[in-house]
Amino acid sequence: MFKGINVNHRNSSNTRIDWQTVKDNNNIQFVIVRAGYGANNIDKSFENNVSLLNRIGLPVGVSWSSLAYTTDMAMAEAELCISCIKKFRIEYPVSYVFDRESVENAVRHGKQLSRVEIDSIIRTFVNRIKDAGYYPMIYTNSDYRKNFFPPTLFDDIEVWYSKEGKHSDMPCGIWQYNSAGTIKGIVGNVGLNSTALDYKSIIKNMGMNNLRNVKGGK
Repeated sequence: MFKGINVNHRNSSNTRIDWQTVKDNNNIQFVIVRAGYGANNIDKSFENNVSLLNRIGLPVGVSWSSLAYTTDMAMAEAELCISCIKKFRIEYPVSYVFDRESVENAVRHGKQLSRVEIDSIIRTFVNRIKDAGYYPMIYTNSDYRKNFFPPTLFDDIEVWYSKEGKHSDMPCGIWQYNSAGTIKGIVGNVGLNSTALDYKSIIKNMGMNNLRNVKGGK
């Protein structure tokens, strides 16, 4: 079993993360860093965090938080995501986060998204990420899985799934079992995750994530 955490700029807003301490003291094998959100926003701490993680050799995956309510917006989000991650060593999946903030943003713009529309938005992002040679994944939680996502979405797209407790209630690639964990080296709460899959080896063996073209990626 591989243990990991997920972070965004809020974890670095007051005190920088001590990534060496994270690596040395917590039995962490991977980190999912938010790269950005919407079509115009790169996470303030993304480049610094990923640069440091690449330097100390702790495998990185990234997430992108959706504010899209059309497929054109989802495509723009994918393009920005690709442009900001391509120079880094990304050894874990690129995950698309479609959750409460995504739906609320659509409502603010007068759009009540149907399951079919959400399916199209997610597939637009995921397919563009895959076409660019990266390993895609979608993030959801138990509420959004049941009430917003079409069940067929999970037939051919791997899931990073948030479900608090001791067991996941659906098959998933990565399971976030605690959204408010604490570990040494980071002030404040982080998401705690686990996976039975060796994504670092899987992605490397598939020749994905542009690893041959980035420093230390062979």
